[in-house]
This record gives sequence, C-alpha cells and structure tokens, in this order.
Amino acid sequence: MPRTYPVDRLSFSAVKEYLGNPWRFYRIYVQKLTTFTDSPATLVGKAFHKCLELYYGNESYRSEKGLDAAKEIALQIIRAGAAQVDWGKTGSLEKSESDALQTIEHYFLEDPKYQTLGTVTPERILSGTIKGFPVTIKAVADLIIEGSPGVGTGVVDFKKVSQLSDAAQPVPATYILQAWFNQKAFFAATGKKLDWMTFHEVKTSKNKDGSPQSVKLTVLFNTPEWKKTDKIITKLVKSMLRDISRKNRVWLPNISDQMAGEESWQEFLGASSG
Repeated sequence: MPRTYPVDRLSFSAVKEYLGNPWRFYRIYVQKLTTFTDSPATLVGKAFHKCLELYYGNESYRSEKGLDAAKEIALQIIRAGAAQVDWGKTGSLEKSESDALQTIEHYFLEDPKYQTLGTVTPERILSGTIKGFPVTIKAVADLIIEGSPGVGTGVVDFKKVSQLSDAAQPVPATYILQAWFNQKAFFAATGKKLDWMTFHEVKTSKNKDGSPQSVKLTVLFNTPEWKKTDKIITKLVKSMLRDISRKNRVWLPNISDQMAGEESWQEFLGASSG
C-alpha cells in the first residue's frame, strides 16, 4: 500500500521547524492552524526584503527618489503588522521602523550592484517535483541572477542579522540546508541548474570600529564537496518524510525554542487537555 504523507510539499522553513520544534511544525504545516505571530525582528526583516525586491525588480526604484519610495512602501509592512506584534519591554513601532531604515542604509553603503552581473529576478517562488521525492519541493529566491559564463546562474538570499557570520568559518548548517532546497526547487521549476547561492548578511546595528556592515557567504554547487553534502541532506529529508508519515506519530514541543518555546508549550497543554 502506498505511503501517505501529512504534507504535500516541503520547504527549508518546514524542515528547519521540524528539526527545531516538532509541535510547531505540526501546527503550521500539518494542521495549518498556526496562531504564532510575527516578532519585531521578523517585521524588520520583511520590510528590508520588500525594499530590495522593489529596488531590483524595477529600475524606477534605483534612483535616490525611487529608493525613498521603496523605503516608504517597506515601512508600511511594519505599520500594517504592528497591531499583532508583542513588542516586549524594549520594542516599539518607531524602533522597528528605525531598524529597518538602518538595515537598508547599511546594505546600500556596500551595494554590490547585483544588477550589473546579468538578468536579475527578485522574489520568485520556486516549486516542483524531483525524482525520488513523493512531495513537491518549494523555495523562495530573494534574487535570481542569470549572468555570463563567468558569473553563471545563482541565487542571492538577503539576511538581516544582529551579528555577522565569520566568513573564515564553514557556511552555517542552516544556510547549507536552505541552499539545497533552492537548488532542487530551481531545477524543478525551470529545468536549469544553479551554479551557486550567496547568503548576503547585513547587520542592523552600526559597527563602532568601522568594520563592514555586511558579509557574503557562498555555496558552490559544482564541487565534489557539494555532491557529498547533497547525498547527506537527501537522506535527511527522506528520513523526515518517513518519520512524519508514521501512524500515531506524537508531536512534542521544544520548550527551549527561543522564538516560540513558551507559546508552543501552551498550545501543547491546551491540545493535550482537550
């Protein structure tokens, strides 16, 4: 009898949630009944991404006046979500707006001018099926670059961070997993192969020592090292699919989850006592 799965698609976010907080994965991706809300940092990240989407998506936003317009549209995202956010002791609408503008400013201080590398396509949802997987693979590409043979085809993912990664160290595991999903989903959606994926981190707070406000970490797909990594992640994702398809699978909360541990615990208590 064919195996059935509680989800019909998988993404980096879903697998990350499954690994970090099974209960939250269950609520969001299986039950589709999530009550989790955005944090101030999440809103700032959304505003930052929106500004860059506009900037790279339309030349009219690449002038000084156009960029100001893009910033204003980005801030509207924060204002629209403000009513549902728990600002905590230190957060506020004004602080989040300020953080968003400062993150955008820091990005453009070291503007890489990705648009000069080739054809750029911002904010594209990629999805499709690939051989060996019974569910759809999905990813979101912040910026697709299709350049010359020397540049190749790649994806840039923008990250608003509080601390920059050390470029001298290996690329973080979460980025490796995200790169795998983008590579697979891009091929599934277009039939083309990605050559690379760059994670462009931008730090919100200003470095007092004058050091760079951003760092770029790149994963290359056409290497022997990536072939080994690809096999390992493929096994991981297939193991996850087998696990979530088990009958009577018990979904437990991770109470140490800094973002949603307490909320997950309360949800779990409520569901268990019902």
